[in-house]
Amino acid sequence: MNWMFSEPGRYCINVEAKARGATADGSEDSVTGMVTFVVGDVDLEGMLPCERDDSAEAVVDADQPIELAMSQEPVISDTDASLEQTALFLDKGKLSIATSSTQKAGDPAVWRDPESMVFTSSNPHRNRGSVHLITGMIEEHLSSDVRVDIGEVQGPGSYQMVFIGGKPRVESGTDTTSASIWKGWTERYTERFTADGQYCVPVTWTAVIDGKEQSVSKTLTYVVNRGLPGDPGYTDPSQVTLCSQGGEGDEPDENPGGEDPGDNPGGGDNPGGGGNRPPITRDDWDVPNASKTNSGDRIINDGHVDIASVLNGSSLDTKIKDDTTGTGTPDYLNTQDVVLQVLPDAATRVTSKNQEFIANVGDIVWQVNETPQDGLLWPGWSTERVPLDATQGGVDWKLNDVSGPGEVAVFANGLQQVYFNTKDGITDADRFEIPKNTHTHANWTFTAEGTYCMAWERSATLTNGQRVSDTFVTAIAVGEVRVKEINPDQCFKEPPGKPGEDKAPPPPVDLDEGNAGEVQVVGAGKGFTPGQLVTVQVGKDYVGQWVYAYLGTKPMGWAYVGESGAIQIRLPVDAQPGAHRLSITDRDGNLIGWDSINVIAPPATSGPRAQTADGRPASQNVAPQQCLEGATVLSAGHIDYASRIVNGKLESLLGEDTTGTKVYREPSSTVLWLKPAAHSGGTWSVPQTQDPNLIWLGWSTEGLNRGNARGTVQWTINSIDGPGTVQVYTDGPFGGVEEMVFNNGGSKAVNLGVHAHANWSFSAEGIYRIKMTQTVTLANGQTSSDTETLTIAVGNVDPSSAIGKIDDPNCGVVSNAALLGDEDSAADAMLSAEQVAAEAALAARDHLPGDGSGGLWNPFEELAAGNPVPLLLSVLGGLLATGAAGSGFLWWRRGRIPAL
Repeated sequence: MNWMFSEPGRYCINVEAKARGATADGSEDSVTGMVTFVVGDVDLEGMLPCERDDSAEAVVDADQPIELAMSQEPVISDTDASLEQTALFLDKGKLSIATSSTQKAGDPAVWRDPESMVFTSSNPHRNRGSVHLITGMIEEHLSSDVRVDIGEVQGPGSYQMVFIGGKPRVESGTDTTSASIWKGWTERYTERFTADGQYCVPVTWTAVIDGKEQSVSKTLTYVVNRGLPGDPGYTDPSQVTLCSQGGEGDEPDENPGGEDPGDNPGGGDNPGGGGNRPPITRDDWDVPNASKTNSGDRIINDGHVDIASVLNGSSLDTKIKDDTTGTGTPDYLNTQDVVLQVLPDAATRVTSKNQEFIANVGDIVWQVNETPQDGLLWPGWSTERVPLDATQGGVDWKLNDVSGPGEVAVFANGLQQVYFNTKDGITDADRFEIPKNTHTHANWTFTAEGTYCMAWERSATLTNGQRVSDTFVTAIAVGEVRVKEINPDQCFKEPPGKPGEDKAPPPPVDLDEGNAGEVQVVGAGKGFTPGQLVTVQVGKDYVGQWVYAYLGTKPMGWAYVGESGAIQIRLPVDAQPGAHRLSITDRDGNLIGWDSINVIAPPATSGPRAQTADGRPASQNVAPQQCLEGATVLSAGHIDYASRIVNGKLESLLGEDTTGTKVYREPSSTVLWLKPAAHSGGTWSVPQTQDPNLIWLGWSTEGLNRGNARGTVQWTINSIDGPGTVQVYTDGPFGGVEEMVFNNGGSKAVNLGVHAHANWSFSAEGIYRIKMTQTVTLANGQTSSDTETLTIAVGNVDPSSAIGKIDDPNCGVVSNAALLGDEDSAADAMLSAEQVAAEAALAARDHLPGDGSGGLWNPFEELAAGNPVPLLLSVLGGLLATGAAGSGFLWWRRGRIPAL
């Protein structure tokens, strides 16, 4: 959260924290304290914390009056653009309620009668953002919780009050129309609607005040618009009559769902799509995570998944790695046994021309982001289960085909790279190489609701030169669809009767206004780019038939007319910009009709990132880790600040797989080196998306689940010792900062089972020591914390200068026995830790010319230049090799060497 102060000086803030159910008897417990803030240019000499200063008095006035502001016109409040608070207060002893809507944090609250306001929703999924309901102003008078009741709602759809934190939702027209709010509590909730238009929502708040039950009732006015001003059906919130002044909610639409966008693979206008079926309801798509489809496939709609490559011997396979189970152990599922669901809440509107590579400004798209979003799918990809020494390079990933009602784009934040984009057709540009041992995420954007089938191919070259590959299909449900009816095995299956291309009729001639018929290109006014998917309304008379499309005289192929009377077909990728005529004929060559279509040039997009001259990612030419004086220096690869339960308590560790094997290390025995190549624009940055030549630092609570922990992990930066400032932030999908995680300090609550990455930006070169504390409530209700110092060497510095004298033969590696709670295998685990270091040396040595027996010089300069030999020799020069009899393993024993 942000804290804002209007004047410099000392502030004493009295704070009380309450919890229910935390004690053995389930009762309420609380703790109070006074927090001291010193703001601005203030002399700290002699300054005391407020709790130690007898002159500081915490003043809490529960009866502080609220003065209601008056307005001649209704005040419009949109939670997408303002902060909204609703507070219960006492007016001459009578229970009253007021609402404040401010443009930004720090603005003074202006309290109004909520009946004098119009509450609006203008986002595509008809939700209103967080509303804060405050009961603390009357806490001293409360002898009960506060009850909120919803009366009979007038409007075109239903109204929901959805509480943040798991309370049952309140929904009009159901048996659940009331909720209880703890006394003294500030409750957050969102509001949801199922149709556009005006709503009148009667709400009653009830509480026992000084021993006597009181209520206050208001009829609130809501205006919901999924579209924009000027769109058909748009309701102008400034023109409605307040419900409290006689206004009425709109009547329900007789067909609120419109035409079914299609639930079976291919969408509504492809075989098996929905067509004119009954409207979709919430029950069709609002299903719990891990539900089953009618065909027995798992639906995943909330949390972390990866499309993961797995190498089994010489067989390359692709699995859906499902981390959403809450057990801490992922499931690896066959792709044909999974439906990935992008929920309606992922809807957003295109607001920038930077996004026009996929959709036009003002269009609604459904997008799951590169960074995790509460309650939504978080898909990524991984090659972590392909051993480093098994392949010559990375894994090539290619998109072969897509069926669905719209376009699909997969791209990195800030448009650093567009991996796949179907809007310009499926071409050779829709492929890239996933580097070795990579785990990453991106933004997945879909331009229409419905079901998408995506056909892929992944391939790699083994070290023996053999080429291996795997083709697979993913089924993705987007928006409001009948998700349980989707069967991935039906992807790309066409109805019988499709003629061959040799049966294509000749292009029609003599097109004029008289033979245009009823053919209509949907959305033709904005233009289409070459290769883009086009929806063409042909007519209900042709439902179930195959028709042929031409762009001028250029053949576009056969298309099946779905139940809505439309086809979907792609423009040729070499279509020339300009005005064209798109014509449709039946299978016998008879003209059905035509329409004009404008082809426009596609916007430019960024290309793939550079690799080294030999085609391998740069990380394969740099030793990712070295052990020196009992500490490990990590200079490239994937690293997480990981929360784990070790021997029944929380431990903050560094989880790294820079050599292909997952290892957990003590931060106190590890130095991260952010090399000079990370310098750009005056700062040195760990990027949010992986650069194979740099460290890639994230955080992980994947080892925590409901079996060993509760709630969230509270992660705090206690202090930073270094030459500059440290900022940790996430990118927005189209540039800019989405979230400032840490701004040279601060705290963050991290949900259980999360794995995320961000940018780590340093303002100066040098050694940084970042002291951090993580705290979590264990499954037994006890609180556990761990404080560690993360050491990061930034820029053109010697990382060995950050290493103190550490007597750790395993270079900070934590035994698997400790992590798994198996004390009997601790000795073997410690031996395996030494094997990991040996594997790192051998893996790096495989890429070196000669036998690596040259003389020693500055090893870190050589490492930055891409030559790990001197450093490995300096670290491993005193090795004794002993054979493990009959085992085939070689164990490396390291001798002590002086610091460099």
